[in-house]
Amino acid sequence: MTNIIASAIGPIIIILSSVVVFSSAFLLFLLEPIVGRMLLPKLGGAPLVWNTCLVFFQCALLLGYLLSSLLVFRTSKTVQGTVLITCLSLSSILPDFQNFSVENVRTESLQQPISWVFLWLTFSIGFPFVGLSIVSSLIQAWLARIPINSIENPYILFAASNLGSLLGLISYPLLVEPLLGLDEQIHLWKSLFTYFIIFTGVTTCLLVILQKPALKTKSALAPIIYAAKALVPTWIYLAALPSALLSAVSQYILTDIASVPLLWLIPLILYLISFILSFSVLRYIPLKLLSRMSALLCLMVIIVLAIGANEPAGLIMSLHLCAFFCVSLLGHCLLSLKKPSVEVLTLYYLALSFGGALGGILILFLAPLLFSSPIENPLLIILAVSLRLFLTETRTLTWRTQTSLICCTILFIVAGTLAAHFLIPLEYSRLYNLVAYAPVVIFCYSKVTKPLHFLITIATFSLIMLFYPLNRDEIIATLRNFYGTLKVVERKDDRCRELYYGTTIHGIECPTTTGTCDPLTYYHRSGPIGGLFSAITDAKATLDVGVIGLGIGSLSCYARAQDRFTFLELNPLIKQIADSGIYFKQLQQSRSKNISVIMGDARLTLRDVPDLKFDLLIIDAFSSDSIPVHLLTLEAVTLYQQHLREGTFIVFHISNRFFDLKPVLADIANTLGLEARSLKSPHASNESSPKDYYNSEWVVLTSQEGVLHDSLIKQIESSLIIKTADKIWTDQYSSPLKVIRK
Repeated sequence: MTNIIASAIGPIIIILSSVVVFSSAFLLFLLEPIVGRMLLPKLGGAPLVWNTCLVFFQCALLLGYLLSSLLVFRTSKTVQGTVLITCLSLSSILPDFQNFSVENVRTESLQQPISWVFLWLTFSIGFPFVGLSIVSSLIQAWLARIPINSIENPYILFAASNLGSLLGLISYPLLVEPLLGLDEQIHLWKSLFTYFIIFTGVTTCLLVILQKPALKTKSALAPIIYAAKALVPTWIYLAALPSALLSAVSQYILTDIASVPLLWLIPLILYLISFILSFSVLRYIPLKLLSRMSALLCLMVIIVLAIGANEPAGLIMSLHLCAFFCVSLLGHCLLSLKKPSVEVLTLYYLALSFGGALGGILILFLAPLLFSSPIENPLLIILAVSLRLFLTETRTLTWRTQTSLICCTILFIVAGTLAAHFLIPLEYSRLYNLVAYAPVVIFCYSKVTKPLHFLITIATFSLIMLFYPLNRDEIIATLRNFYGTLKVVERKDDRCRELYYGTTIHGIECPTTTGTCDPLTYYHRSGPIGGLFSAITDAKATLDVGVIGLGIGSLSCYARAQDRFTFLELNPLIKQIADSGIYFKQLQQSRSKNISVIMGDARLTLRDVPDLKFDLLIIDAFSSDSIPVHLLTLEAVTLYQQHLREGTFIVFHISNRFFDLKPVLADIANTLGLEARSLKSPHASNESSPKDYYNSEWVVLTSQEGVLHDSLIKQIESSLIIKTADKIWTDQYSSPLKVIRK
């Protein structure tokens, strides 16, 4: 009777199951950016913060798959359904998200940011996330036990799950964030989750009732389980590699190529699309062609890394993304080819989720500990090329012939690479470098039809470039922590030192014969900030200046002997670089000896130390082109005002290639009864200016009266900002998408 009913309503069951699996994934990936909206700005918006979130989500997904696997193998269908509905019902009782706002975090909690992020996520969304993670594999396992002729492969629902993930992910920045405040977003998610629980409860009851008893006895299942266990290491490897590449490519693109708005979405979208395609239209994917394409793209990426190219940014970024997508698609297609019988479906998904979490953990936790620079990128490319070995047919060459060919390959690559390295004049362009490597590249290309030989050539070439990098300038130090990788570089032509975060310069110091402090880049004396300090120092005999963001300490060059400067810095490596006197000496060369650096998030520090009072507060906390949103809200500026003496300034450094923040600050100024003025130096940088003088953009928020205000108006060319944003930025609402430069 059950069989007849199941056959009759088979299409309805499939539709219901698909909707449940799709919705669970949609809610999961909609919840991620909502929580990230509160979390990412708290730690400065570094790419590794988002990677930490990804690892947590993967670990929570792993726990969900583990629970579903235990339920399927160790409990009855009634217990499985009861546990699922109970978990979802308990998950609906979410914690009060306001208890996790930035204002309720202690500064000392951020001294161990990775641990803090995991604890924060566990207590805020851990339970509902795990509850949603159980749904997909349980639904597919139940569907496999229902006699429905219209579906023989429940794995197709995995594609539906990834489609839900994709739509949930892109709907947030395009629809949810621009239209709703944070509290409204949470309310929307809770409402959708409540309807989801009801719908899932009905579907669960139907699936549990229609399930047949176990299709095979334990003795009949033993060989299937044994064969599946033998494949577990392969499943883990094939899942871990694309996951590790996802974190590595996201971090590399955001720091070394361009910090473009929402760019972090693209690698994750490509990752999900590769899952969707491999589990839905695998039969139409030409694996042999895909294998060769991924090999050639990996070769091109290795060449780009070898010559240090990062421009044109669009082309380089497209190359990395194409290589990442092809490798991810190949790895996921191999996973799809090696999927087991439906009886061990939950074990398969458990291995996939373990591999995904492992890949993220390796990049987030182990790579910063093991490597001072991001050399995991070429190492991952070597592993990516190894995927082709899973498609290799039986070799016909003898062992001796294979060994001889491999030895000859290694010798040629070593000789060719080292010759190119030592023969290239440092002053030549990267195009010349590329030509010099042509013999090595051609040789690598000739091996593309032989996966093992190609792997050997790529591995040898990559490892040589790791030990003998082609750099025009001398790298004095490379330091790395949770917040990213910092490089101190000394130019060979003039011995000036530069501090890099990715490809963004955070300060330049050139040697001087007088030993005095000379600010460069955005802070030079003929620029807007130089004009501002000139006007203020003429008006006040002593200054008490607060600066959010240290860099190499360039702003301390404006301090007079009687002035006091207080820097608030989040990244401990920045303080180590600027304050040690080993790499840069601007803090030591400043005329004032009353300079201090306070570590921690600026808003939390200002909240916890109410006695700090300033005549001038400068917000200079941009990391590359990302926005520290929590430092640009109405609540933040209100807090700044509490630390300013009457009639003084708040100055924002808003130089940015992608965002125009003047309307945002004008809105806040109007709300607080302040005046927002855009600074323009009377001696703006031009073609005749020194090469280390950069154009910059600053906004001053000031009261409309007082000595400093009058000095600003009289001595500096500035313009009143009239244009405002559509909606004022607060801790509850912000939309960077709306302030992108047209």
